[in-house]
Amino acid sequence: MKYVLTNKNNEIIEISNTYELDEEHRNINVDNNRAIAYGPDEKINVYEVEEIPGEVEIAKYCYTEEKGFYKNENYVEPYNEEKEMQDLKEQVKTLTKEKEDLAEQITEIQLAMIEMSELSESEV
Repeated sequence: MKYVLTNKNNEIIEISNTYELDEEHRNINVDNNRAIAYGPDEKINVYEVEEIPGEVEIAKYCYTEEKGFYKNENYVEPYNEEKEMQDLKEQVKTLTKEKEDLAEQITEIQLAMIEMSELSESEV
């Protein structure tokens, strides 16, 4: 049995093997001696679930008893500077290669035009 904790928008905020409500300190104690604090007006739903599908991740998915697990339409991947830099380096490599290919094609066209011009001059 697993516990799925969701916020007021049904977004999963925790998946845990354990669950203990500490009302005095306004905490929900979960695995590894971690505590999730919640405010007086905050609504936390706790569901007992038999099985969690492999693709389900905290924040990326929502849960309700009626719908089960479903993708969170409001989820946005966090910014990853390292990944962004790697993506930009790959884009620069690709654009540099394309530029070189285009320069080569232009040179071939120019040489073909010179050859055609020389042929037409020799025919005159």
